[in-house]
Amino acid sequence: MASSKACVSINVLRKTDNEGAIRAAIEFSDLLPPPGYSFDSTNENAEIAHLKRTLKWKDPRGLFAYSSYSEYKDLWVWFDYGDKKSAVNELATTAFRCYELGGSQCFTRPTWKIRGKVVMMRLEPDRNFSPDVVFRRDFTLDEVYDTLCFFRDAEASAFKIAQKRDSVRNQKRLERTPGYHAMAAQMM
Repeated sequence: MASSKACVSINVLRKTDNEGAIRAAIEFSDLLPPPGYSFDSTNENAEIAHLKRTLKWKDPRGLFAYSSYSEYKDLWVWFDYGDKKSAVNELATTAFRCYELGGSQCFTRPTWKIRGKVVMMRLEPDRNFSPDVVFRRDFTLDEVYDTLCFFRDAEASAFKIAQKRDSVRNQKRLERTPGYHAMAAQMM
């Protein structure tokens, strides 16, 4: 059976790794959703239990993140926060350090590091914020590679890029609010 293209594992990478090493570290996987669940029915508790059982992770933590050009937080990335021995996954840490653990908004750049592999899947957009986005669950190898390299090579950190994208998305939502333009005109 072919692995799903809707779940991706990214093995440990250094920021200096070349294209061949980065592409080789990206693996499509059937790890998520857990058995008995679909992408539409899975939940965080089921995923945590499954990651602990199958990968022997001690403390799975999830993070919101962005793919290279997404206008909404389209990635959910799992890693083992309890892993203090594996090598730091420098490239994953650089690309996915947008928010605090569990996906909480933060106002200073997070300081945690990812050790070992990550497991990633795509999130559907919140239609209140991103009503016009075309949702694609499956990843391509090029998309994952481009995302890792985009954040590695960006002048701004993933945290700063996420803040800017969140701001733009929230502004667009405000502009769709009935009466917004009239109220904004009165304030001028």
